[in-house]
Amino acid sequence: MKDFLPPLLLQKIVWIPTRLFLIFFAKLEVRGLENLEGLKGKVVFVSNHSSELDPILLPAALPLFSPLSPIFYTSREKEFYERHSFLKWLFYREWFFEIWGAHQIQVGKHDYEKSLEKHKEILNSGGSLFIFPEGRKTTDGSILPAHGGAAYLARATGAPIVPTSIRGVFKIKLRDFLLRRAKIVLVFSAPIIPLSDDYKAEVQKVMDIIAKNL
Repeated sequence: MKDFLPPLLLQKIVWIPTRLFLIFFAKLEVRGLENLEGLKGKVVFVSNHSSELDPILLPAALPLFSPLSPIFYTSREKEFYERHSFLKWLFYREWFFEIWGAHQIQVGKHDYEKSLEKHKEILNSGGSLFIFPEGRKTTDGSILPAHGGAAYLARATGAPIVPTSIRGVFKIKLRDFLLRRAKIVLVFSAPIIPLSDDYKAEVQKVMDIIAKNL
C-alpha cells in the first residue's frame, strides 16, 4: 500500500532520537513486549489518552524493526484542533498528519463503516492502527467513556486488539523532562478478539484492562 512508505520512513527516522530522549529524560519503561510476539501487522492498539505525547510513544516503544510498523492513527476534523489553541493549530497540520500516518474519521456519519472506511482499508492491507477510544484527552486523569469504533474495526477485519496502557504523562511539563522527574511506563497487554457486535461494550472491556495497568 503506497500510504505505508511516508509514515514508515518518518517513524523510523525519529525513532532513535525519540527513544534516547525518552529513556534518558523520562526513564521510559516498556512492559509486555512478549504479548506482541507472533503478531505481524493488522493490529488495533487501543490506549488511554492523557497527553499530546501519546501518539509518539507507541512507535518509540516498539522495536526499531518491528513488523507492526508503521503505526497509523485516527484523527479528528481540522476544526477540532483549531478550536483548542494556536500551538495545536500550528502543529496539527493536515500534511503532517498524513505523513505521520493519521487519517481523519468521517465525523457525523453515525455509521462506523462509513466513518472508518479508510482505517478499515489500512487494516485489511496489513497495517496497524493506534486508537484513543475516548476521543479526547482526559482532563482529570480518569478514563472517559469510550466509543466503539476500535471494536467495529477488529470485528470487520479480524484484527486483534492490544490494550495499551500509558502512564506518567498526565499534565507532564517540559521541566519534568529537564529535571528528569518524569517516569513514563507503557504496558502492552495480551491481544484480545471482540466476541460480539456490541462495540461499546467490547471496547469498555479493553478500557477496563488498560485501567488495571495505570
